[in-house]
Amino acid sequence: KGTTLDATKAGDRVTITLNVPAAGNYDVMYAVKKHPTHGVVQLTIGGANVGPAEDQYSANDAWQEFNLETVSLPAGNVAFVFTVVSKNSASSGFTQSFDYIKLTPQ
Repeated sequence: KGTTLDATKAGDRVTITLNVPAAGNYDVMYAVKKHPTHGVVQLTIGGANVGPAEDQYSANDAWQEFNLETVSLPAGNVAFVFTVVSKNSASSGFTQSFDYIKLTPQ
């Protein structure tokens, strides 16, 4: 099930808490449906940026998976914070959305 944040400005954020089954290194990926109203989004975990800020804008609806980087995660509930940092000059908004977040053990 997807999540959408109808953000209105840079700085708006959504937190998605995932239960990590075991401590270790995980490759972090997430997928979105890019859209004309979407912004540029930065993921942070534990206050640290994970990968680059990703532009979720597209002139036409388009699905994309972002492969961010490998991070060390503790077991248990971990907060994934997605913050709108800006928007593409062609975008009409700051919305962000997510189809899924995928953690692959390394």
